[in-house]
Amino acid sequence: FETGVPGNGSGSMTRTKKAVWVDINAADLRENTVYTLWWVVWNAPGKCTDGCGEDDIGVRGNSIFYAGGFITDDGGNANVSVHVEAGNLRGGIQILLGGGLEPNKGNKAEMHMIIRSHGEPVAGYVDLQIGSVEGLCDVNVCTDDYALVFEPL
Repeated sequence: FETGVPGNGSGSMTRTKKAVWVDINAADLRENTVYTLWWVVWNAPGKCTDGCGEDDIGVRGNSIFYAGGFITDDGGNANVSVHVEAGNLRGGIQILLGGGLEPNKGNKAEMHMIIRSHGEPVAGYVDLQIGSVEGLCDVNVCTDDYALVFEPL
């Protein structure tokens, strides 16, 4: 996948020790397509080798969990805002690894946002597509298309 937001898109992060907010203005994605967003959090980025990446997924304190979902418009655009607080993750979200953002790590964690495509919306199944990592991937091809990387402060 590519790093950054395609075309004229942008992403920004606001942090405190206890919470993180991300705003994504996506442009030039595939039009009328379902996407999910995934937090990838390295609570101890100093334990990563040559920057945090796929090779460091198993590093202690790493977490991967659902952030949100959206459907692009006819031009492939979307504006999305997501938020996570330190501590226990709220119930009902899909957690692929770890326990979330550790207390007082909001400014110290390295955080990546993965933008994952789930293909065209399928009537009656959009909630499944927009709410899980494998949502309707047996019907549509799902791909991790982009990653936004936010270094620790």
